[in-house]
Amino acid sequence: MAGSQKKRTATRREVGDRVTTDITALTYGGRGIGRVEGKVIFVPNTAPGDRVDVAVVEEKEGYIEGIVEEVVTPSPRRAEPFCPLFGQCGGCQWQHIAYSDQVEWKERIFRETLERIGGIAPLPLEKTIPAEMSGAYRTRAQFHVKEGRWGFFSARSNDIVPLEECPLLDPLLNKVFTAIRDVFAEEAPDFPLHTVEVGMSPEDNKAVALLHSGKSGKLDLERLMERVGDLKGVELFITPKRRRGGTKVASAGDCYLSYRVSGLFMRSHLSAFSQVNFGQNERLVETVLDFADPRESDSVVDLFAGAGNLTLPLARRCAEVTAIEQSRVAVEDGRINAKAKDMSTVTFRRADAADGAKSLDKGASDIVVLDPPRGGALRVAREIVEVAPEKIVYLSCNPATLARDLAFLVRHGYNVTRAVTIDMFPHTYHIEGVVKLTHE
Repeated sequence: MAGSQKKRTATRREVGDRVTTDITALTYGGRGIGRVEGKVIFVPNTAPGDRVDVAVVEEKEGYIEGIVEEVVTPSPRRAEPFCPLFGQCGGCQWQHIAYSDQVEWKERIFRETLERIGGIAPLPLEKTIPAEMSGAYRTRAQFHVKEGRWGFFSARSNDIVPLEECPLLDPLLNKVFTAIRDVFAEEAPDFPLHTVEVGMSPEDNKAVALLHSGKSGKLDLERLMERVGDLKGVELFITPKRRRGGTKVASAGDCYLSYRVSGLFMRSHLSAFSQVNFGQNERLVETVLDFADPRESDSVVDLFAGAGNLTLPLARRCAEVTAIEQSRVAVEDGRINAKAKDMSTVTFRRADAADGAKSLDKGASDIVVLDPPRGGALRVAREIVEVAPEKIVYLSCNPATLARDLAFLVRHGYNVTRAVTIDMFPHTYHIEGVVKLTHE
């Protein structure tokens, strides 16, 4: 035993050691996978089919982390990155991979995750719905500000990578971002700003901005709107740490995003959750309607409902929809959206999703739709099985937590009958999946 331990210690690689490996797969998270003497090595900015020289960053008991030193033999799957900041900026992981191959690998990762972690095998997975636009698709973004640098976080730290424009953003966002930055540089260089959120409103082709400051300070928002030009609304929040929320201390103009989905005009405040890819959002909603397939007599519960992105399209096809959402702003927006469409069969309730589901009587809902954040909805799933709906439609942006939650639902009498991935975020590792479950 002592000799074996000594041998393992002697062969352990140090930081900076060079190894060569063939990349055979991609992970959720965007890194390539290879092997060194039988041990898995994870290497960002690689593609399946690459042979690469890698510098060791860290070696653990079961795996190695590395970074590319040289691409010895490039994969035929490789593509030329279209952004000069690729590899520095943390916003993208897969610009170096042809888009068709990105779609293929997202589908494969989704399948493998649900089958391996969730035990859903074989997964009834349908063909991925790719994005029609793989660039200029983002309609909202969060920028960071520190010591005069404006941009996104680095790929490997919270250092800020300064940028002039991002090719994944709608051109209007790039224009407004640089205009806001320039105004602050000229008129308020010492203002304690740390985060700027910008979103665009497709219906009027105008932008909205939320400014987050570490402490209070004097700022003329009307002057900012006048200088920027394409900005129709702006709000200032005191948010001590780099996160959303905080206390709103000033506002000017109209801070609502307006868009259409499933033929319906919608509005949502920028501080509430909304999809960043409006084109793919239309396909996402169509998929949910197809999977839910509600009858005119059905009662539907929409958990994590937001401002009604799914609620209102569902309401046109069934008897009633109860939308449960924790955000006060989103609930207010949802009620306004429903009232504007004269949808008296829609009820918005402000509640935590699990508490809202717990308050439902058994059999009170024929269909439950849920779209939780990245952490998933295991606590919510425990309440859903008590309600015992005939169908569940689960939207997820994290295959691992989705797999965990599906395993629980399957143990409690549900079968996965349909599944599909929708590529909402080209050139990133992010995967949006929709799964339908029916009760046995």
